[in-house]
Amino acid sequence: MPDWLDGFLSEPQFEHFFAHVGFTSVDFDVLKLPGEMWPNLFLLHVQGDGSLPIAVAGDNLTASFSRDLKGADLTAFLHGPASDDVVDAFRRCVAERVCVCLRKHVHLHGKGITRVVEGAMAPILHAGQVRKIVGCLYFYDLDQETFCGLPDLASVKPLPENTG
Repeated sequence: MPDWLDGFLSEPQFEHFFAHVGFTSVDFDVLKLPGEMWPNLFLLHVQGDGSLPIAVAGDNLTASFSRDLKGADLTAFLHGPASDDVVDAFRRCVAERVCVCLRKHVHLHGKGITRVVEGAMAPILHAGQVRKIVGCLYFYDLDQETFCGLPDLASVKPLPENTG
C-alpha cells in the first residue's frame, strides 16, 4: 500500500480511486469510473476566476450535506473552521498539479452533527492546465473516543511524470 495514504481510514477506497482516474482529459471519463465509486464521487470545474463549481456530486454527498450540490461553487459553499484548509487543499491540487488526500472533522449544519470526513482529489489536465478536479468523499460516524483521538491528516503526491 502506498505510504502517502498511511493513516487514512479510507486507504483502500483511495487506492481504488487513484487506480481508475486518468489525469488528463484524454484519459479521464467520469462515466467509466466503477459504479461503486459514484455515491462518493465529485467533479469540479476549475474556472479562471478561482471558483470551483460542482458539476457532479454523488448521492452520499447530497445526503450528507442535506442539499443538491450540483452548480454550487465549492469556495462559497464551504464554511466553518475547516473550510479554509479544505479550499486551500483544492487550490493546491490546481496550482501544484498534485493529488491530495485529507481528513477533517466537519460539522454538517443540515444534520447538526460533526463527522470525520476523508477526501481524495486529483487534477484533470487539458492542454497542460488543470481544468477539472475529480474526487471522492467518505463520511465516518465514530464513537467519541475514536473521534477525538483521530487527528486531521493531509497527504500530497505529484502526478506521474509523463502526465500532461
